[in-house]
Amino acid sequence: MVERLDAPQPVYPLPPIEQIPDEEIDRPEAGKQIITKCGRYGNTRDDFDLTRAGVHASVARSLSRLHTDYVDVVYVHDIEFIADVRAPRTAGNHLSALGSEREAYGLEEYQAGQVLGKGDQEVLGAIEALRELQEEGIVRKVGISGYPLPTLLRIAILVLHTTGKPLDIVMSYSHLNLQNRTFEAFKPALLERAAVKQGVSASPFSMGLLTPKPPTWHPASDEIKVAVAKAIAMHNERIGRESTGPTFSELALGYAFGQALKAHTPTVVGLGRIEDVHTCARVWQHVESGNLPIEWQTHIEAITHYFEAENVLDKCWENPSFS
Repeated sequence: MVERLDAPQPVYPLPPIEQIPDEEIDRPEAGKQIITKCGRYGNTRDDFDLTRAGVHASVARSLSRLHTDYVDVVYVHDIEFIADVRAPRTAGNHLSALGSEREAYGLEEYQAGQVLGKGDQEVLGAIEALRELQEEGIVRKVGISGYPLPTLLRIAILVLHTTGKPLDIVMSYSHLNLQNRTFEAFKPALLERAAVKQGVSASPFSMGLLTPKPPTWHPASDEIKVAVAKAIAMHNERIGRESTGPTFSELALGYAFGQALKAHTPTVVGLGRIEDVHTCARVWQHVESGNLPIEWQTHIEAITHYFEAENVLDKCWENPSFS
């Protein structure tokens, strides 16, 4: 099941990974959760369907494939492709969205209930469709997921102000890792300004960027990719001299898990091999028990200081869109 659910890269259209044997998703009430998504089914604008009928059909397919009568969470996925764009720039460091450039990102108080266009309306419609299913008990929690934190925050605030009810959950990926830590700054705004009940971070490896062999399709800028490659090479040279030490990937997991644990932030990890699952579990056990080796922190600080010196720390890549 692990091998089938954790695909190595986000290829669309996705295979029917929800079609798994019934016994493999046995779910005790206090144990596993089933989390799925709706809205995106391919790589073009036409492959998005946020209509009421489309959302309801997507959830119905999930229920059928997973042999269940409810799901714990459904995200309207990759909303940045559909929501209207309000940002002074589409790449770089977006922390100013929480301060000096709030208005430029559509995040001033007076902008809280402003629907910018048809894209925002589509996202709101999908949320409404999921909430209909929530009232029936078919969906327990309704949320949104995607990459750019300012957009996720703006839409979460918009949902609160236009519907009078906050989102249950918001997930962003690639924003709580060795190269980009900005989820830590945005999470309080999600919880306070948008009244979101739970913030979730995904991808400690930043979609494979922070691994020895990042995928060729990765959207990070060349500047970021080069800096990461150099950081990995320098770390490998360092532990080579010491004859022992954590791999770069282990450090990436250890850092992300440690920060997430401090902030009580659930973390989603995508894994491609059984060995990776074992490594992930081992690192998590070290972090959770407080037994992460002291020298790991020294390695982590060296890496983040290097990223800062190269001016790539907390930098985001180009926001994806069809415009």
